[in-house]
Amino acid sequence: MKNILSTLSILALFTSCMTFKNPQPIDGRKLSEIPTEWLGTYTFPEDSIIAKYIVKANQIELFDQREIEFPLSNYTTKDGKHYMNKMVTVEMKNTGLSSEVEKIEEVYFPVFKNDSVFAYNLEYQKFEIGKNMELIDCQKYHVLNLKYEGWLPMFIFKNDSFLDVYTFKNTSLENFTKDEEGTITKDFTISEFSAFIRRKSKYFNSSSVHFDVSKKQAVDNPKHKEGN
Repeated sequence: MKNILSTLSILALFTSCMTFKNPQPIDGRKLSEIPTEWLGTYTFPEDSIIAKYIVKANQIELFDQREIEFPLSNYTTKDGKHYMNKMVTVEMKNTGLSSEVEKIEEVYFPVFKNDSVFAYNLEYQKFEIGKNMELIDCQKYHVLNLKYEGWLPMFIFKNDSFLDVYTFKNTSLENFTKDEEGTITKDFTISEFSAFIRRKSKYFNSSSVHFDVSKKQAVDNPKHKEGN
């Protein structure tokens, strides 16, 4: 689950890390393209850590900001810009081996405290249909599955010009069999999901924002409630 918890786009909007071995539900109609009405660049409130989402025919691009802390010894500056040096693990192609290499990232608005630096950096992530994303049409709603260690399903309901998004609460499916990574191995059908949908408040977290497809904006969701 560590990749999910470190991904700002998910952490900011959704509190679930309930993932599945396969995209859900198994009997929905997989779409090869995102509905035309959804396409566009979605902006967020100025005080949001989310920069923007770009929704294209077969992919979603996420641009997020996140606050980070790193040792002062890893901080450098050049031409008025601020940078963080860090070591990352890189897989060596076709060898099965990996090596440590230095990576330099630009950071913003640094604050120095003792031997640490607190700053922001920009996260970019892309999801593509058929690779690390599956969009499933369930007639009355859609399920957007994003791939991390497992598949994270997000339930999307159209409400006038808004898309409302829900994810499973961490405690809602805890009794189902999981593999060693904590990924649920059971596959669900649309019919089985109906029981969860009828009781959204028990099984689902709601997103703190919902998406206005006409204005291409993410706005505060008045129905949002914190969950577990």
